[in-house]
Amino acid sequence: HEIDETTNPLEAGLDWAVKMSHDFVGKKALEQVQAKGGTGRKLVGLVSTSKRCPRQGYPLVKGGQQIGHVCSGNISPTLDTNIATAYVRNEFAAPGTQLEFLVRDKAEPCTVRELPFYKRAK
Repeated sequence: HEIDETTNPLEAGLDWAVKMSHDFVGKKALEQVQAKGGTGRKLVGLVSTSKRCPRQGYPLVKGGQQIGHVCSGNISPTLDTNIATAYVRNEFAAPGTQLEFLVRDKAEPCTVRELPFYKRAK
C-alpha cells in the first residue's frame, strides 16, 4: 500500500535498498529527485485513539487543509491502539504532530509517530 507508480523508494524510506553507487534503471530519475531535495512528502506512522480507524485513502488534514493521505491502517492488538502509515508533506512529518483523518467528512484525531511502530527487544 505504501508504494505505487507515483512513489519512489527514497520517499518510502527504502533508501537502504537502493545502492546509488551501482548503475540501475531509474537511477537518473532518483538522482534528479535528490538534487531537488526530495518530493516534498514523507512516509510516516500515525496512531489514533479514535473509535474509528484510519484506512487506505482517507485524507489527512491540518487546519482544514489537506496535507496527505493514509496508505494503510488497522487496529494494533500489540500496541492497543489504531495505527496507520501515511504520506504527508514534509513540514507535517515530525513525530508528535497532531493531524486529523477524514471519515465521511468527519475529522478524527491522530498523531504522527516514527516508524516502525514496534521493535522487538534483543
